[in-house]
Amino acid sequence: MVDLWGHNGGEGGSTTELYVKPDNQVGIVVLSNGEGDLLYIVDELYDYTLSLSTSGVGNPCCEDVSMV
Repeated sequence: MVDLWGHNGGEGGSTTELYVKPDNQVGIVVLSNGEGDLLYIVDELYDYTLSLSTSGVGNPCCEDVSMV
């Protein structure tokens, strides 16, 4: 696991995970309607964020989003 700051929690039938890494401005939130350990999902999502680019390639333009 990467050194992330965060917190987890849940109630019967739900699990939540919220973690951040301030030095590279990455945040991961996982909400589940099941019980269990979701840290493997947090790890996979964090690894995926490292492959993303802020240059616009692979990132959708939010200016043209509309609700019909």
